[in-house]
Amino acid sequence: MKKLVYTFALLAAITFVACSSDSEGERPIGGDGMKSAYYIVNYAEGEFAVLQTPEHYWTLSYVPSSIKQYYSPESNVSPETWDVFKRIALRNGDTGYDGFLDEGEMNRCCFADNFRSIHFVSDADWDAAHPAGSSLDDIVTVMFSTYAPFVQSGYDRNASGLSWGVRTVYQHHASVLTEKEMAMIDWEGIGFYFDTAPDDPTQVHTITVTLQTVDGETLSVTGRGTPPWGDYEPIG
Repeated sequence: MKKLVYTFALLAAITFVACSSDSEGERPIGGDGMKSAYYIVNYAEGEFAVLQTPEHYWTLSYVPSSIKQYYSPESNVSPETWDVFKRIALRNGDTGYDGFLDEGEMNRCCFADNFRSIHFVSDADWDAAHPAGSSLDDIVTVMFSTYAPFVQSGYDRNASGLSWGVRTVYQHHASVLTEKEMAMIDWEGIGFYFDTAPDDPTQVHTITVTLQTVDGETLSVTGRGTPPWGDYEPIG
């Protein structure tokens, strides 16, 4: 079993502009930190795309030009987004932090949507058990980090299950992921790879990824290429 290095460095570089605009109206204000009722003070939504780097997994990410962000009132940014922000924070149970956020924490961001499910299909045969158009959920491993367990613990930094500081990393088959896990996902992306190689490892596939939000909206995105696969150790 190989070790997978889980990094969104390239993705972060591509999307950094969305969180670091030169406009004073598009970045958090508060010097080196601020007091906040919310742990997450920024949510984002946009149009998904499949990023085919690094080579070991693909990533679902927002197209930078499509991103819309919602800020907390305490950030002093974009007042027109505050009502939407408060509705999202209330849904996530993130209203009782009442603590100090340092500069790094002020720049943390989650997907505005929480999800009920994620599904994968290909337009080409994978193997005998997975012909074209059939579900690949049992052989696709999905990876992401989330702040939900930290928030749900009452902001306990020593709570069980935390993997990276206050974040929890999940690395599970798409077939077993639940709504509880797919909440407050770090907006750096949702990675995925296949556990086994297709019968023809050189075959180009169009992979369709379908997400259902907790609000009942269906989001679909496709990526075309030679899909990544490998037998990797769990992260975290």
